[in-house]
Amino acid sequence: MLAAVPAGVEVLGMHTVFGPAVDTLRQQNVIFTRTSASGELAREFESIFYKYGAKITYTTPEHHDKQMAFHQETWNILRRLSWRRYYGRISVTRQSWESYSSPTHARH
Repeated sequence: MLAAVPAGVEVLGMHTVFGPAVDTLRQQNVIFTRTSASGELAREFESIFYKYGAKITYTTPEHHDKQMAFHQETWNILRRLSWRRYYGRISVTRQSWESYSSPTHARH
């Protein structure tokens, strides 16, 4: 993506980890992946989410993709297992689970 944009254009990766059923940004998970082209405008954009109380996580695109693949493929299985028994054998912590979960998945 960075190679495709003209010089001076800012690029900020973002994933809002909530669906259309929410009516506020407060306590909603938002993932940002800054790039070498993320500048002042990107920081201003991020500040909107802070202002409205979103829970912000900064990560790399690779880590985001790894976390999302895990959540999308296995959350149904994991919620049925004892968290304490399982979390030590995988590279997902309780904190990363919550940071990458939608409101629907975070409750389980």
